[in-house]
Amino acid sequence: MDDLDLAQQHEEAHRAQALRQVQARQKATAPFIRLGIRVCLDCQSPISPQRVAANPQAVRCLGCQTEKETHER
Repeated sequence: MDDLDLAQQHEEAHRAQALRQVQARQKATAPFIRLGIRVCLDCQSPISPQRVAANPQAVRCLGCQTEKETHER
């Protein structure tokens, strides 16, 4: 096996690992749906339709998102 084959194997392994990480992150942050209503990732309270309309990717209610952002600073 030459250097190019080794490099290709390394690249494929790296790409597969990166894909698994992205999929795991998406699964971890996927919004929970209960009875057709999206619920907060942290407190499991319903996320308001206004928040979902304003931010379709929202995974937290406004209160939990505000608290998360406050603690990140």
